[in-house]
Amino acid sequence: MREMGKKFVKYILDGQFDFAKSLCKDMDRNLIRDTIIICANDTENVTLLLFAQDMFKTTQDMFWLDVLIDLLLGPLAFYEGAYHAAYYYSRLALKIQNSIGNLERILFFYGLPERVMDYSHAKEYAELLLTMDKNNKTAKMILGLNASR
Repeated sequence: MREMGKKFVKYILDGQFDFAKSLCKDMDRNLIRDTIIICANDTENVTLLLFAQDMFKTTQDMFWLDVLIDLLLGPLAFYEGAYHAAYYYSRLALKIQNSIGNLERILFFYGLPERVMDYSHAKEYAELLLTMDKNNKTAKMILGLNASR
């Protein structure tokens, strides 16, 4: 991890979000995301989640919603309620930006054993997805249609 990345993580883990925010201005978004995800994998520290949440609240930037979802579906997924929290953020992302990617991501929650989403919601999202992409295999699979048609 580069020197700036190390300082960035140290500020976050120490709860010094203002200093971490100031470093964000000079960092590439991929570096920010990767640094946070790698640190979460190494430390399992929820302060990283709080920082991303604070950044989204401050900026309303979809990038931070994606980081939140990635944290909750990845390195912090073992925490009780992580999938439900990720589902919440995924619905928020969809509300902000109705896109194929956001619809496909939200349909991921239907297949989880934790039963985060029921079939009626999955069906609604799948049908909406098919209006945007009539050949979408994920939507067709949810609806029980022949995905190869």
